[in-house]
Amino acid sequence: CSNSTVKSKLSSQFVKSTDDKSFYAVYEIENFKDLSDNDKKSLNDIEFNAALTSVENKTENLVTKGHLVGEKIYVKLPREPKPNEQLTIINKSGLIKTSGLLIPNNLNYQTEKVNFETAPKTQEPGKEPGKEPGKEPGKEPGKEPGKEPGKEPGKEPGKEPGKEPGKEPGKEPGKEPGKEPGKEPGSGATT
Repeated sequence: CSNSTVKSKLSSQFVKSTDDKSFYAVYEIENFKDLSDNDKKSLNDIEFNAALTSVENKTENLVTKGHLVGEKIYVKLPREPKPNEQLTIINKSGLIKTSGLLIPNNLNYQTEKVNFETAPKTQEPGKEPGKEPGKEPGKEPGKEPGKEPGKEPGKEPGKEPGKEPGKEPGKEPGKEPGKEPGKEPGSGATT
């Protein structure tokens, strides 16, 4: 659905960083030589949303800029991909088509590793990837540890209206379970 002249293919090979801590999906730009200088330039500055969905249907995603090296764009993944997971990569500009990939059992990595971490960061200082202002509501790029994807604290599905976030069901502030005010032992109100 895009009028892009860029022909791209998501490779089934992944790439590790030299420190083995970062994992990248690779787009091969099939018609790189035929692209205009303008198209090539815009490939340098593309933002992607990369999402991995586990077999348990939990999704982790990361909003990141792609790294154009030669005729390939490297897209950082939120974590290490595992067999049978679903990888979805959405390019916000529409220049590169949205791609999905079921990760194969024989997960293979390119022999050469990449190191984008020492290159000048595309993030502004003080910003963590995935916590950029202007994100669309309801989308959580870059999970914080301990948060379930797609859930915000206090907004669990199935909570009855009228309950405030952060309260445990059945508990009111200042009340201990099983005790009602004015009925504490020894207060004389229990006779």
